[in-house]
Amino acid sequence: MIASGFRLKAGLLFLTLCVWLAGSLPAYGALLYKSYVVRYDRGWDILCDPYVVQKNEWVYKIFRQKGEISQQDFQEFLEIFKRLNPTLRNVDRIRPGQQIFIPLKKLEQESLPGQSSGVVTIPFVTISKINEILEAYSKPYRVIRGDWVSTLVVKRFGPYGTPSYDQGLELFKALNPDIDNLDLIHTGQMLTLPDGALRNQPWYQSLFDPSGRLRDEDDMGLPLPTGVAAPPDAQAGHSQYQPGDPIAETAMALDGKLLNRGVFFFPQKNGPALELDLSQFPMIELQDGTRLLFARPDNAQAADLTMLQSRWKNVKVISVPPQASVEKVLESVFANDETPAGTKPERVSFSDNGVNVAVQAQWIKTKESSDKAKSRHVCITIIKNENARTPETISRYLDQHDIIIKDVLQSQAVEAPLPETNRAAVEDVILLSLISRKRFVKDFFEAIGYVYAPNVSISFPYAGIQVNALSNLLSTSDGRQILVDFEDLYGDAIASIEKTGLEIIQIKGDDSLSAVLGKLLDGIRVSYTIDPTFLAAKRPADYNTFINIKGFMLAEEGKPKTLLAAVPLHRNLVRFFNARNVKVIMTGAAGETP
Repeated sequence: MIASGFRLKAGLLFLTLCVWLAGSLPAYGALLYKSYVVRYDRGWDILCDPYVVQKNEWVYKIFRQKGEISQQDFQEFLEIFKRLNPTLRNVDRIRPGQQIFIPLKKLEQESLPGQSSGVVTIPFVTISKINEILEAYSKPYRVIRGDWVSTLVVKRFGPYGTPSYDQGLELFKALNPDIDNLDLIHTGQMLTLPDGALRNQPWYQSLFDPSGRLRDEDDMGLPLPTGVAAPPDAQAGHSQYQPGDPIAETAMALDGKLLNRGVFFFPQKNGPALELDLSQFPMIELQDGTRLLFARPDNAQAADLTMLQSRWKNVKVISVPPQASVEKVLESVFANDETPAGTKPERVSFSDNGVNVAVQAQWIKTKESSDKAKSRHVCITIIKNENARTPETISRYLDQHDIIIKDVLQSQAVEAPLPETNRAAVEDVILLSLISRKRFVKDFFEAIGYVYAPNVSISFPYAGIQVNALSNLLSTSDGRQILVDFEDLYGDAIASIEKTGLEIIQIKGDDSLSAVLGKLLDGIRVSYTIDPTFLAAKRPADYNTFINIKGFMLAEEGKPKTLLAAVPLHRNLVRFFNARNVKVIMTGAAGETP
């Protein structure tokens, strides 16, 4: 059953990817494959095309023909592209042979096989007959005086002699097999010309073999080479990083580059040049150009560093004691009132469709985006063990709301938390229908494991006679039986039924969703918390993430805890609760009447 489920999931992924990668191309017989790189950006895994720039290409031409993000929100696409290609300082200047990562699609975690490795190989189009593809991307053309095959191909595929021209000529020959001599066409003759838009399709290059010739029919099903290396680690450029070095760990926490090798020389008018040995005075270069220079108070050259601040732009001297821990180093950095960290708010918070989130950290560094449209907050906290780390699900969720969590282990700083492995055996999420209150109540009780029977015949004495009626019968785990009434019973009938020993929960027409849930929970005598608040990490509340959700938290003996969320929850929040063996039931918008 597990293998079957995996095949089904993989098949659905394949179909989805075919839609957004292959457009309206019809399905054919054999598979073509392509390797894509997965990069992390602000809470999302981003599927990227590792693209090599060709001659006569400019960046916006490449952008417009690539991927789902570009088509849906070009400005967001451009921002993601800049973050994934930090060495490309000017997107208007690219050169042939340069490799860039083009963001195609945002991926949920674990949505593709091999996603965590950084490289995925995807079957993205199927082909049986080349002519069926070419006919979909071709147009009839009547030859006029002065036409040559070469000029017709140049107009659609680029200058004569280029690889693109040669490919266009191959396509022309395939579409016009009756033309024996390409140098001999005549006025009025009907031709079939390949459309230049064919080059914009992501599978276009797969039509040709390594020599540039159109693939044979028998060759179309062979997988393409997949030799794309995994993306480098986010900190791979920090060649001087040494695990356990407090200043190196501080550089990691601040997203800075550590320089602790080599010598800077500062010429002086009188006397020899001042030498700054980075092995004795390590320096961190921050992304905004600020340099943090670290010195021990007992170092004989420490006094010379004050002079450097006046001669060297954007340099701040940070005094740290010998053998200082990473916590002491960070304290020294943030204690400097002129540090680029700016103000240190006690907490940062936001509201997400009724979910209220607040993050408290030891240090909070606020960074403005390049366009100053919004700020991103780096929240740094020292943790004593791995169990105290903020879960990856919450870290990714916060990242999407411009809050970056940096939990620094006593001996090592890490940008992203370790993946959670304690997947709980609870149902992912249950959605309750709001079509009608009767359907809602039925679904709710079934979701929390109660036996609920609608339209049950009941009989009770009333005014000296036995009366028959229909109602809804709920059986609780402690053996009680409760009637759920939707204003079908009224007057003395309710008192007469209660005298028989049956309890009644009355749901009125003007009850809000919260009022309905409150009546149901009180009726079944379950302990619950209204609008519960959760701590994201297993550590004291002083430096933690608080998640407040409008709804109810149920705690019933012998059953998993259940969260009744009256607001929509982000996918990563659902995963967070599932990992803690909390069943999640989403009941609709706050205050909505079912």
